[in-house]
Amino acid sequence: MSIQSGIIGILTRYIRNGAQQCRHLTVAVSKKSISRAAERKRLSMAIPPCPLGPLDSLGGSLSSTPISLAVRRAIINTVFDLELTEDDFQTRNNGFEAYFDDWYEEQCEAAAGQVSVKTQRDILDVIACLQRRSASDSRAVIATILNQTDLRFGSGKRLGASIILAARLWLVISIGTFQHSQTPGRIVPWGEGALTDSIGEAFRVSSSCTDIVKFPKSFNAASVERVAGIKICWTSNLADHLSMEDDDTKVMMFHQMSFLELHRNPRRLVCSTSV
Repeated sequence: MSIQSGIIGILTRYIRNGAQQCRHLTVAVSKKSISRAAERKRLSMAIPPCPLGPLDSLGGSLSSTPISLAVRRAIINTVFDLELTEDDFQTRNNGFEAYFDDWYEEQCEAAAGQVSVKTQRDILDVIACLQRRSASDSRAVIATILNQTDLRFGSGKRLGASIILAARLWLVISIGTFQHSQTPGRIVPWGEGALTDSIGEAFRVSSSCTDIVKFPKSFNAASVERVAGIKICWTSNLADHLSMEDDDTKVMMFHQMSFLELHRNPRRLVCSTSV
């Protein structure tokens, strides 16, 4: 099982069923000392070279907004190993407009001044490392690998914040915290273990409903407001999905489904539990 399919399995089942128990195999982090040369070889497999956008657009500053359509397409193609043309990209929710406007740019702004990465290419390289190692390695191990591989990734708290930002951009979940900014909604803490473990714990349910309830085909979000008097509030943070707010008068609903579907790409087999 790939980490990509493992994570998306947790998330999509949580969205569609409201709650579902999930179990994942984990791989213990090796304590064996590895030479810098060996780490570079390992990381070179984890971080493929980013394809160059128009005028090397991925080399632009991470804090530059709004992000152009050309750069947005390059980001999606790189993270999910796609080859979307301009026309194909535009047909996907107007170029994943909601994802970039309501999530990607906001997260980059929240992390400004706290991360070591400086360009779009830098953060995509960190995401690539996470995609390969999120099932097996802790954040500390990932930070060590990045630091030993390339000085541009920096070290210490700034590198740690870069890893948090990469996880948020990749998974559309408020993972961890930034020291000098507040994150609204539910936060999924990244503990001492692997990222997959933290996500599995966050989306695990202690009980489930076995009753079969049939709804008419006409039942939709508007019906919830009309029949139950519960207001629908849209969220870009998957961790907030189906959470109740304001004395159970509001329910949060994740609305980035077009982006979530990208995680189903079978070409992006990034990490196996056997590695």
